[in-house]
Amino acid sequence: QDTQDRQDTQDPHAAGSDEKTLASSLARLFVGAVQPSLRVRVLGYGTLYVCPASDCYRTDFEIARVGEALDAQRFILTAISAGSSELTANDMQERPLDELLWAIGLHTARERQPGPAPRQRLRSWPDFGRLAHDPRYLQASAALSTAAMDRQELAAAAGLDEAQADRFLHACQLCGLLETVADAAPAPSPAAAPSRGGLFDRLWRRLVK
Repeated sequence: QDTQDRQDTQDPHAAGSDEKTLASSLARLFVGAVQPSLRVRVLGYGTLYVCPASDCYRTDFEIARVGEALDAQRFILTAISAGSSELTANDMQERPLDELLWAIGLHTARERQPGPAPRQRLRSWPDFGRLAHDPRYLQASAALSTAAMDRQELAAAAGLDEAQADRFLHACQLCGLLETVADAAPAPSPAAAPSRGGLFDRLWRRLVK
């Protein structure tokens, strides 16, 4: 058994706000450099295993229900050994970890840091062939590929509200797709910026082929 390698910690959150959901608890864990393997028992759903060492996650319930499970507020998080035999059970469904991190980001706002919000840009595009997305995320990605932006600038450039822009940035951050640009100049307003229509249309056609 892996008793010495694990620590059971029942989340004290019971009900009330987005900050008390499973998605928020996982987001706080995955912002840090140390990302433990986890067993998450979610009331009404089943068990979710998060396996950073093998870059995957696994469930004993339908993958299609993971999004719903992330909104749950009754769950038990347990840190387990990366070599635990629980992680190799044959009756579980396995998916790439970035799909879970992406969903966590879209479910949660970023934690606010003191000082002005940094401007960030994309190092690489999200894999929209696998990751759930709003069509406006394509425009957001095109904008962030050409200029470093904060959430207000991104919202204006992509036709999102600020909360949607923040969650898109959070998803990209958790998946390691963003880089912060120190002392970046403010992005031009959509009215003053050159038209992105041609670039966006070409990117859209390429992605939907």
